[in-house]
Amino acid sequence: MIIVAAALVVGGCGAGGEGSESAATKGAVAAPASGRAVMEDAARELAKVRSYHIAGHVEDADGTSTDLTGDLLPNGSGHIVLTVGESRAEMILLKGDAYLKGNTAFWNETTDNEVPYDVIKRLVGRWVVQDAPDGGITSVLEKMGPKHMSACLLSGSGTLTQKGTGTVNGQAVTIVEDAGDVAGGASGRFYIRRNAPHRLLRAEQTGPIQPGTAPSDPGCDEGDDDETDSMVDIRFSRFDDVKPLRAPRGALRVQQAFRGGGAA
Repeated sequence: MIIVAAALVVGGCGAGGEGSESAATKGAVAAPASGRAVMEDAARELAKVRSYHIAGHVEDADGTSTDLTGDLLPNGSGHIVLTVGESRAEMILLKGDAYLKGNTAFWNETTDNEVPYDVIKRLVGRWVVQDAPDGGITSVLEKMGPKHMSACLLSGSGTLTQKGTGTVNGQAVTIVEDAGDVAGGASGRFYIRRNAPHRLLRAEQTGPIQPGTAPSDPGCDEGDDDETDSMVDIRFSRFDDVKPLRAPRGALRVQQAFRGGGAA
């Protein structure tokens, strides 16, 4: 379950709970018997996907709450919107360029309230392009993308057990519970589509990250001691049905905001 928390270090899809089997589950194809087999099948299906939409909510142990929504595409490209309290930021990573748009609260926090008001005013609500994209932005979008998620879905997981069926957005799912019984792990649930293709439709982290460093596969850097997520709920939809990204027009460079200039 730690993969979901790691993907969210930055702080059209609904979900149902684990209710009784409804009309949506009738005639569904049974998934493999063991929890790990279900997850391995889901990882294989995820590896075939090139893009998807995500929507989720994260709560840190300190009470910080983050809402996010976005589209993830190949090669780390993506568009994501993050809301933390009064702070709201929108990010696009495309062809090595990073674009950022935030509200007043975001820019005040980002600049530690040390930038003059007239500069902040020029930044608010404008797309700002970064010549050298921040490594954190790049890392987050890559970790949430299909390639990394498929390769690292089971990395750092504990004991995986089937826990019945349910529905997510009207689709029948098999629920797999992660006990989080490994160092650096966390308890959670995965909701896997029962009918082929057996795709991951929802992932939850239901408990705090345990002390220690989670075992991870090569290329999966889970187990960051700074991670404090205690609850994560993320939903996946619109598989291979995400519109291509375009660079925002009239993007401003930060230096221009300080000089009072116009678009790049």
